[in-house]
Parts: sequence; structure tokens; C-alpha cells
Amino acid sequence: MDTLISELVKLVFAVAVVVLVPLAGAFAVRLLQKLGISIDAEKRAKLEKLAQDGILAAEEYAHAKIVAGVEKILPAAKLAYAVKHLLDQVPGISTEEAEALVNQELPKVRAATGDFLRAAQTKVAG
Repeated sequence: MDTLISELVKLVFAVAVVVLVPLAGAFAVRLLQKLGISIDAEKRAKLEKLAQDGILAAEEYAHAKIVAGVEKILPAAKLAYAVKHLLDQVPGISTEEAEALVNQELPKVRAATGDFLRAAQTKVAG
């Protein structure tokens, strides 16, 4: 009787191992994928923030040139300034990647600054 129970326990344990090990492996793979995605998302968010910082730095640069009496800075010069800013901040990024990222973030910065200006004008007028 003890032998039968012992064999039955061994059989159940063997079946459990065969079923649970692949499930644990699948769980581990999914967990790593989720961590990888969150790391990629965090890295992407940092790159987007640096691109936005570059755009704002280019606007400040252009404003300083205008105040100093230099002619109006062309949009291409602002783009080049923002791209250079991003290239200086992120080693290993290509010029094409930096330019694409700046172009992608430009509408967001314009929208944010437009909202800020409208709010400031409303507050001054009101």
C-alpha cells in the first residue's frame, strides 16, 4: 500500500513538473517582455524630452539673436540647432534619427507653448 501511494505521489509530481515548468517559463518570458517594453518606453520618453528641450533651446537661441539685432533666424537654422542639441545629449543617435525626433516633437511643443500663451493672455486680459 505504501509503495502504491509513493508511486502515485511520484507520478503526480512528474506530471506537475511537466505542466508547471513550461507555464513558469512562459510567465518569465512575458515578464521580461513587459520589463523590456517599459524600459524602451522610458528610453523613448527621455529622447522625446531631450528633443523638446532642443526645440526650446533653439527658440531661445533665435530670440537672443533677434534681440541682439541679428536678422530673423530661419526655421532651417532652428532645426539644425535643435538637432545639434539632441546629438550632443545622446551619443550614438544618428543625425537622421535626431532630425526625425525633433520633427515629431515640434507640434507638441508648439501646442504646449500656444496653450501657455493663450492662458497668459487670458489672465492679463481678465
